[in-house]
Amino acid sequence: MTERTMVRPPVITPRRGGDVLFCDVAIPTPTLPPLPWCYGLTAVIEEAGGVKSYWAAAHPREQPDFHDPACLIATLAAPVAP
Repeated sequence: MTERTMVRPPVITPRRGGDVLFCDVAIPTPTLPPLPWCYGLTAVIEEAGGVKSYWAAAHPREQPDFHDPACLIATLAAPVAP
């Protein structure tokens, strides 16, 4: 897996909704690869005091490894012309 060059960093806006945390992420479209995509949703949360937890739509193994292609369980297809 290689890092993608970005025209500018994404803008991440956390917000609360009751007892839920939402994170809106705005990624510059020139940075995105062409569709279709396979992707995974992941996060590493570090609490005050240093405790870390690892979150993902899928952890295919016992230890988290977000670079494992098996974590890429979501897909987004290219649009179909009418």
